[in-house]
Amino acid sequence: MMAWRVTSTVCGTALLLLLCVSGIGVRIRVLTTRVSQKWYLQLAGCWIVLSLVIFCALLPFEYWRFSVQIAAGLSKQSITDWIGAQVLQALISAVLGAIVFCVPYALIRSNFKRPWLIAWLAAIPFVLLMKLIWPVFIDPLFAEVRPLGGQAQLILKARLEQLAERAGIARGRIFVTETSRRSNALNARVTGIGSSQRIEFNDNLLLKLNSDQVAFVIAHEIGHYALNHTWQDVAIQLIRLLVLFGGGYAAAQWLIARYPARLGFTSLGDPASLPLFMLLFAIGGGIVQPLENTLYRHEEHEADVYALELTRDNRAAAEVFVILQYSNLALLRPNPVLHFLRGTHPTLAENIAFANTYAPWREGKPLKYSAYMKPAPGEKRAE
Repeated sequence: MMAWRVTSTVCGTALLLLLCVSGIGVRIRVLTTRVSQKWYLQLAGCWIVLSLVIFCALLPFEYWRFSVQIAAGLSKQSITDWIGAQVLQALISAVLGAIVFCVPYALIRSNFKRPWLIAWLAAIPFVLLMKLIWPVFIDPLFAEVRPLGGQAQLILKARLEQLAERAGIARGRIFVTETSRRSNALNARVTGIGSSQRIEFNDNLLLKLNSDQVAFVIAHEIGHYALNHTWQDVAIQLIRLLVLFGGGYAAAQWLIARYPARLGFTSLGDPASLPLFMLLFAIGGGIVQPLENTLYRHEEHEADVYALELTRDNRAAAEVFVILQYSNLALLRPNPVLHFLRGTHPTLAENIAFANTYAPWREGKPLKYSAYMKPAPGEKRAE
């Protein structure tokens, strides 16, 4: 899938560049003025039309990915279900984008001294709101989500909840997503914040892993939860937005001053500037992504350490990573450069080696995260 990632990224950026120099933003703005003279409705119209154009242009690349997943046995979706999911994602993006972009444009048009900074401050509550409501209202649109339970899962549920309670996590925070009918991949995550924060894992884990292996996977997610990685991720996203807003605003102002005739507009507050806005965000995102991914890889390693200390089951941990390699068709040792640029997790080779060797409890050494977990029943806390 690395070829798909590189190709789709390059082609997507080239498409945005073409949209900028072709003057399509100006043409769309002219069309929207026939519908309304209000700038925010023009902006919403520009965003929706551009989203549709980009969606249609990049759909073949998404189908390429889908066909590879079908051929590899990762996906079991029908073409109808796949198209439905793609359209739903596009609609959600179109609606949210039409709302979100009104804020920075309103600030730019109001001639504030640093509109990018005020826009970033305004983005903070929005990011938090999306984190809060997404697992409750958006995720269920794509897959059924249910609390872990059922007669056949009572013993496993009790075991997983005991692990969660040792980390100070209340009962009822572990959920299962019904994805086995459309995918063979294995996945688990922590999602939401505050009252909506929960651990989710897809039902393929129950079908393909034994109870010890499932316990390690959930312990890994418990590590993310207990170590407050969700809030760290929020901070990373907000810092990313600050860099993109500030850098994008400065770059856009410079380009508009230098190439007004080519771009077709003289103010960043013009709805016609939206393709330029999107291009600069895409380029800026690509520049900061390696640093983001380095932080995410560190978080994933911390969660692995936590999971091993919580379960003390090196064998199950190593088995999970081996199974992930085959079930998700992941590379054991990906290209180091591409992994640095795109990888959000340590390599599977690194994970397996660490799972087989990390065991300070065997030598009576203190655990790194003992302060973040209660001892198991009958176990004394290491001093």
